[in-house]
Amino acid sequence: MRVVEEPSTLVSSLEGAMREAKGAFGDDRVFMEKFVDKPRHIEIQVIADQAGNTMHLFERDCSAQRRHQKIIEESPSPRLTPELREAMGQAAVAAAQAANYVNAGTVEFLFDQEENFYFLEMNTRLQVEHPVTECVTGLDLVRWQLNIAAGQPLWQQMRPEQPRGHAIELRIYAEDPSNNFLPAAGSIKVLSEPSGPGIRVDSCLYQGWDVPVFYDPMLAKLIVWDETRTKAIQKAMEALQNYRIDGIQTNIEFLKEVLSHPDFVHGEIDTGWVEREFADWAPGELKLDPYDLFNPWIPREQGAALKRREAFKKDHSNAHNEDLSGPISIEAPMPGKIIQVNVADGDDIKAGETLLILEAMKMEHSLSCPRDGKITQVNCQSDTQVGMGEVLIEIE
Repeated sequence: MRVVEEPSTLVSSLEGAMREAKGAFGDDRVFMEKFVDKPRHIEIQVIADQAGNTMHLFERDCSAQRRHQKIIEESPSPRLTPELREAMGQAAVAAAQAANYVNAGTVEFLFDQEENFYFLEMNTRLQVEHPVTECVTGLDLVRWQLNIAAGQPLWQQMRPEQPRGHAIELRIYAEDPSNNFLPAAGSIKVLSEPSGPGIRVDSCLYQGWDVPVFYDPMLAKLIVWDETRTKAIQKAMEALQNYRIDGIQTNIEFLKEVLSHPDFVHGEIDTGWVEREFADWAPGELKLDPYDLFNPWIPREQGAALKRREAFKKDHSNAHNEDLSGPISIEAPMPGKIIQVNVADGDDIKAGETLLILEAMKMEHSLSCPRDGKITQVNCQSDTQVGMGEVLIEIE
């Protein structure tokens, strides 16, 4: 997915979207749609049997995203009234019925600031975030997929009238948030997952596993449930504090800060909020206990780990400053596959121009030239694997 704000970026955005779609789905067809400014991403879980019965199982709010990839999902949405919930639910049911759909599926919408909702797409499968729906409905969606395949009909009384309690899912990624979220493959040395009432971890991790570069960076899903959204956020914070994965970089510390931010706590986010608010994120320390996030005696702007430690910035301000006056070696920031090389030996190059595109964990990463110069040697070619730290291009 690409946002095209100016005609000059259309071609490169189109080519990038086509490559990623081809790599992920084997189909590089793309389409254009209206860009909705600062929307929420709200999706409706539907389920339909072979007898023509279709129902919705309420919504999931997936507005906490980065690079159009969800990182936190919750149900119910903090922004939907019962009336809007039913209106969106019925629209989702109508879409599924129009397609004669049978199975569990998800109808996704963009929800704007005036409370209008727009059809985005339908995913004809069970999605990563389905556990939050299971938590607030009490239904096992995988079991119901099997029941439907066996010809068993749905019945209207199988779901509650409204969502029960509140559920939150946090995606645990193998990536380094303090280094532009670069993918982080490697070996898991220590693993300790949280547990307890209202805590669920969906994971295939084990100590000693080597995380490869060929797949999506998601390692696990942490799901929590409690009676209210406030309690669910508190429980999620506690669970993250008890989640330990050593040997590779993960986004656990980053998730703590997102979850504890006042905007998230008060449900005031949109799909671009994470990238705007955490553009220069660096590891920090929570200023307060998770329970203090909801303490009315603490000013709201102080109620979360909004700011990074100034000491960290001071200590690391020169960590990546290299001498650009002499020869420069462009190294691979992580293991991956070279998708495209844009330069050749002897080329003159300007600062900021894209030298090559590297794919790792299903995401493309552009490596740019740090200053004006001349390419002295290209040590890589398209469609080849490279290791972390490997010198790809040399510049003088």
